[in-house]
Amino acid sequence: MTITLTDKELTELWVEANHNNLQSEREPFEIFHEMPKRLGKGYERHIEVHPNL
Repeated sequence: MTITLTDKELTELWVEANHNNLQSEREPFEIFHEMPKRLGKGYERHIEVHPNL
């Protein structure tokens, strides 16, 4: 099943799920964002490869 979202709708979903951000104490340059519940299960991971650049 395909879900088609506008940019506005996608942004609203991420803003709604924004409180589910996790930052590892062991890896301070990695941030995990839990996927919005309405899109399923999982997470998005941001890694800062070269800190402060």
